[in-house]
Amino acid sequence: MNYLFFDIETIMAESINPRIVSFGYVITDERFNEITKEDIFINPQEETETANNWQWKQDATKDKEGFKAFYHKIKGLLGAKDTVIVGHGTDNDVQYLFDECDRFHFEPIDFDYLDTKAIADLLLEADMPKNLKSLYDRLCKNKCDYRWHRSLDDACMTKDVFEALLAIARKENINILENEELVSNSLRCVYGKLAGVAKKGNEYFSCNFDVPIIAIKAQCNYENGAGYKSETVHLYYDYAVDRFFAPRHPKKGDQRGNSVLPAYAYETAKKRAVYKVNKMWNVAKSRNNSKDFFHREGYRLSDMRIKHIFYSLTSYEVYATFKKDFLEFDFKIPLSGNYLKNAIGYTKDTVVDLKRVIKNVHTVETANKSLLLMAKMKFGYKDKAFPKIRVEDLRYSENIKYLLAKEYANLLKEPNAHKGLNDTLISGDKTYIPTEHAFDNNLFSERLVLPVLAEAIR
Repeated sequence: MNYLFFDIETIMAESINPRIVSFGYVITDERFNEITKEDIFINPQEETETANNWQWKQDATKDKEGFKAFYHKIKGLLGAKDTVIVGHGTDNDVQYLFDECDRFHFEPIDFDYLDTKAIADLLLEADMPKNLKSLYDRLCKNKCDYRWHRSLDDACMTKDVFEALLAIARKENINILENEELVSNSLRCVYGKLAGVAKKGNEYFSCNFDVPIIAIKAQCNYENGAGYKSETVHLYYDYAVDRFFAPRHPKKGDQRGNSVLPAYAYETAKKRAVYKVNKMWNVAKSRNNSKDFFHREGYRLSDMRIKHIFYSLTSYEVYATFKKDFLEFDFKIPLSGNYLKNAIGYTKDTVVDLKRVIKNVHTVETANKSLLLMAKMKFGYKDKAFPKIRVEDLRYSENIKYLLAKEYANLLKEPNAHKGLNDTLISGDKTYIPTEHAFDNNLFSERLVLPVLAEAIR
């Protein structure tokens, strides 16, 4: 058995969620002898803000690759067999990981872990500070000159703190490694009761559909006996979850010019958004003492005027599986609390059924364009056509096996895999051919075309 201790550092970005800038880890054997350690520096690839003089986060990552380049490595580290994963305050790190996976349309990383903070809460007195530095200073005798809030240094401190806590537990005959109450899971951490909905088997792949977002800029007026004040309010209406977000939407994408959505999709969303924002305003006016969105302490609501409406979009990830020539989508998508934290009227454990939404805003043609664009980006073919290979000219196995583009990167990591002519992938006695295939589906009566790897017999 090995241990992997890890820590994540982030930096604030212009988008709503912090971005990962480093993933530090140290791997030891079961006696805590170090096997390997590394600090992976990751470029957030967004405009960022530094705080607390942590300019090193900008300097150390500016010439590095983004999270997309390190996803498979980090997933492999956290999913390693016979390895106990340990962090400190790990729930936050898990959320950062899931935000990045969501940002780049990767499957969330499913792994179990222990948290030294939770272990310290169990073993130590309640009034003792449980932050990592305090635990390290109190519990660890052979102190090193670690720099707090550096990923690798924090991972090393976590290792030393865990070793000390494990020794305390053994003296008290407490087996923390087999204590189910101390073992957390990344999917349960983010999705709670919806973890089962979020967890997919290996036969699934992910794909994306564009959904409209309406950005509303409104002028709101308030008054009291002494005078009045005026505020400009920005709201983002997400058609999929049928909610407003304030002050920012976590996944608002580019403007309408980059969308494959038809014009009527935005008009449909706009009508709904205007109706709902006026309804919210009227409810707020009738509840002067409530704490709803438009309420301002000490002021009476007077007037609201919508000044501008902008069209934006987001991309919702759905899972699907190939059943020979049939493409079956799973439209029940769980949304994490972090996604909905700025949603007005947010309720926990939200599941979005996207089938109705997609059929309302997409035609067969636009849905297919949305799928093709995202799948080709995952396959590395954003600006390149797939080879035109006629399926009927090849000898396939009895049940043709199709793999979505993302499997290409996984197959390339196999020790006996290599690329052949025309971007084919050869692995053992199998050849995988990148091409396109039309599938019947449970969304539209017409067939949808996706780029795939088709498995052929050589």
